[in-house]
Amino acid sequence: MTNASRSTICALALGLACEKQPPTATPEETEPSTEPAEDEPEPDKKKRKQEDPIATEMTVEGGLSKDQVQKVVDEHFTEVRKCFDIGLGRPDDVNLTGAIVVRFGIDDAGKVDEQALEDSNFYDTETEHCLVDLVKGWTFPKPKGKGAKVKYPFLLRSY
Repeated sequence: MTNASRSTICALALGLACEKQPPTATPEETEPSTEPAEDEPEPDKKKRKQEDPIATEMTVEGGLSKDQVQKVVDEHFTEVRKCFDIGLGRPDDVNLTGAIVVRFGIDDAGKVDEQALEDSNFYDTETEHCLVDLVKGWTFPKPKGKGAKVKYPFLLRSY
């Protein structure tokens, strides 16, 4: 079973569905114009349109495998669901859909030693912050070598 299909299964186990993202655009297509249109507000660099591509594959650099990382994420999916429920609990956010990519480092003892929001098209800062804060308490197997760096996309969709 591939990591992508495992992520799908995990998301579905939460009562959530995963969305396929459009293909990644070439750098020429993604570079912003240096001059905003007169009738358009200045774009917020942290926010994306729902249609914009976002990384949907986990990346792991260092002494852990993707399978080892996925196993720990799977163990914490009840907590992940609680973060998603924060957004669903507000009446103004009835259609929460998107990806929240969390970047985190794992030290040589298996503890998360840094974490941050890498990217998101989810449009709910409380849910984003909840996931980033959640990851810092996780423990992974001891990596081989000097730790690991992970970018993990949480693919969430209300239905």
